[in-house]
Amino acid sequence: MVFKKLMPAICVPIVFLCSCLSVSLDDRLMSSLEVADYRIVGEVTAQIGSPHILLIRFRSNENAKKKAYEVLLEEAKRNYSGKYGHDKIDVKNIRLKGTAKPMTFWKFFYYNIPVQAKGDAVVKEENFDDNLAFSLRGMDGTIYRIVQQLILSGKTHEGSTLAILSVSSASQAFSESIISELEYNLVNTGLFKIADRRQLDEIRKERDFHTSGEVSDDSAVSIGKVLGATVVITGEFNDISKRLTIRLLDVETGQILAMFRDPP
Repeated sequence: MVFKKLMPAICVPIVFLCSCLSVSLDDRLMSSLEVADYRIVGEVTAQIGSPHILLIRFRSNENAKKKAYEVLLEEAKRNYSGKYGHDKIDVKNIRLKGTAKPMTFWKFFYYNIPVQAKGDAVVKEENFDDNLAFSLRGMDGTIYRIVQQLILSGKTHEGSTLAILSVSSASQAFSESIISELEYNLVNTGLFKIADRRQLDEIRKERDFHTSGEVSDDSAVSIGKVLGATVVITGEFNDISKRLTIRLLDVETGQILAMFRDPP
């Protein structure tokens, strides 16, 4: 008799726990005002594993939102920072979807849900100047050729830590875009290490210099030592000749290792 009364209390949870459950979650949706402030430059996707106790209150789970944002932002910066700048990329309109599989006996209180996360990579309109985009056309090839010159020269040894400090130009945004593209190309060679950009940003704030301004050789060497770099890179873009010049300084000796320019 007692068993019959307990049957609903036993069976309902078992059916619930052993069934498949679909879940969804949205985060960082752009408001009508933000739609005007941001430009979508692409879509990013990632998969995250997300264990949740019985999936209770999944829709309000801040950990899932935080994890999805971090993973998608990393992917967005990997894909788009070379073109728009590392610090200019953000992710909005995040959508998470997943289906919980029936749990096994030894994972009685948990579901391990493969959650598919999607989001829009965005750049603020204030950082997206159409004139800048026009000016950057052709720069990809210029920077690629300069990096090839650097490799072929043999002036920088494999495994060296490089710190890209500044590229002087008429525009801060333009300089940062060149630096990001230069960093992207150097990393993809697989030959060099790049100094921590976050630490470099902190030094820039402390010493009050800009990526688009000129940096003296003494200052460049001093900053390179703080960053643990073996070689520091500075440059200049001449808006009249449309020529990019890159200088390499040896941190230990303070001497100029090499200079490269394109067009020649």
